[in-house]
Amino acid sequence: MNYKRNDIGQFFLLVMSLWFYAYFNISYLKIIVISIVANYGIYFIFQKISGKNIRKIILVMGLGFDLGVLAYFKYMDFFIMNINKIFHMEHQLWGVLLPLGISFFTFQQISFIVDAYRGGSTKV
Repeated sequence: MNYKRNDIGQFFLLVMSLWFYAYFNISYLKIIVISIVANYGIYFIFQKISGKNIRKIILVMGLGFDLGVLAYFKYMDFFIMNINKIFHMEHQLWGVLLPLGISFFTFQQISFIVDAYRGGSTKV
C-alpha cells in the first residue's frame, strides 16, 4: 500500500469528524453523509459541465437543497408555532432535534459549491 502520510491523516480526520458528529445521535450521521454526497455530486457535475446556464441551474438547486436542510432542522417548529399563533390553529409541533453544528456545516458546504461553480481552486 502506497499511501501518502497526508492521505492517512485526512482519512483519520474524516472518520473522527463523522464519529464526533454522530456521537450525540447516530441518526445525524445519515443527514451529514447525505449532505456531503449531494454537495460532492454537485462539485463533480461542475467539473464535467461547462454550459453557463446549466451550471447556474445546478448551483441554484444545490443552494436550495442546502438551505432547505437548514430550514427544516433549524426552523420547522418555529414556522409551525408562528402559523399556529397567526391563524389561531393548533398544528402539532414536529419536535425536530437540531443536529450539532448544522448552520456551520451547511454554510461551509454552500461556500464549497459556490467556489466550485466559480471554478475556484476547490480541492477535494
